[in-house]
Amino acid sequence: MTRYDAVFFDSGGTLFDAKCREPSIEEMSAGRMERLSRGLKEYGVEVNKGELTQIHDELMGKLKKELGAGFSYYELIMEIIHRKSLPVLHEEAGVLTCLYTGTRYRHWLFPGVPEMFDAIKEAGVFIGLIANTDWPCFAMQMAFKSAGISGYFDTWTISCDEAVRKPEAAIFAAAQRKSGLNTPGRRILYVGDDVAADIEGAKRYGWDAALRRSKTKTSGGLADFEFDESGELAGFVLG
Repeated sequence: MTRYDAVFFDSGGTLFDAKCREPSIEEMSAGRMERLSRGLKEYGVEVNKGELTQIHDELMGKLKKELGAGFSYYELIMEIIHRKSLPVLHEEAGVLTCLYTGTRYRHWLFPGVPEMFDAIKEAGVFIGLIANTDWPCFAMQMAFKSAGISGYFDTWTISCDEAVRKPEAAIFAAAQRKSGLNTPGRRILYVGDDVAADIEGAKRYGWDAALRRSKTKTSGGLADFEFDESGELAGFVLG
């Protein structure tokens, strides 16, 4: 019998190393406007890149203020299309969003992540994702598929889709509701790298929590488990 019925994971800093290179996350982000411009061109839409960047930056700040936790890059792309009256369909805006966000590379994963998932999944443990991000779920799923790990997740709970962010209890509640693990006595673990958002949030909601020490050396005793290597977490989950 495993120690937990379900394990929910954070994304960046927990599964993916924020210090990754070739390209770095910063380089991936810096290429967004170039990818968006190329994507529009594929749909036969020519837009001056300088003008596109100016509108993008203006709308980014405006929408983040208006939408709060509900801001997503899909909403941003849709607003750019609307503002410029571009002949782009909603379905095509989804493709443009994925181009804009970019991807996640397999070599960005911390060592042993796929093997950790294999061990947990083979034991019959439910696996879910809870992430604070402006990437809508479909873009996250595409990126995780590129990295070879999307198939491990039974549910996806994304802050911009739920319009609530960790450490708020509502996002953990949404994840638990999606999972169907609402019956009393369920043993659930949340795994993250941020003490305030991940560890404190999960503990306040009533779950156990595990800290990957990728940016913080300790949770100060708050986490139920702390680890550096992915295999250590698998051993803890399996008991």
